[in-house]
Amino acid sequence: MFAALDVLSARGAAFSFTVAGAPATEADERYAQDVRATVSAKSYASHVRFLGAVPHRDVPALLADADVFLNLSTTGSVDKTVLEALIAGVPAVTTNEAFCELLAPSGLFVEHDTPEAIADALEAAARMDIAPLTQDARQRYALPHTIETITTILARQ
Repeated sequence: MFAALDVLSARGAAFSFTVAGAPATEADERYAQDVRATVSAKSYASHVRFLGAVPHRDVPALLADADVFLNLSTTGSVDKTVLEALIAGVPAVTTNEAFCELLAPSGLFVEHDTPEAIADALEAAARMDIAPLTQDARQRYALPHTIETITTILARQ
């Protein structure tokens, strides 16, 4: 993530970056401290904000302030944060293969997760009109469609 910001910084791109979320374990806390220390040494450190935990009720306001959402998960599961961003009209750049079909045509899915490829996707996403993608995500992941999908899967078993 920060290697991609290094690339953006080297390109002279103007950006701000917000990290939301809180460590869950002691190991996570140590990692968070390491990340903060690493970022503090960067030339763009004043443009990175660490929010900590964000209550779910505050997520829409956080997304409303965002130009791009970045998710570098490789779980292969559908991360609701990516869906929340898309449905809010925020381009979501991700490496998560669960979103390959939905996001690859628009260039928001990053298959080769190099810092350069992530930086390229972030820059492209910032200029992108994702209104059709937002509409598709709203339809595809709306409750009626989800219920229909689950019912179809259960009927096959």
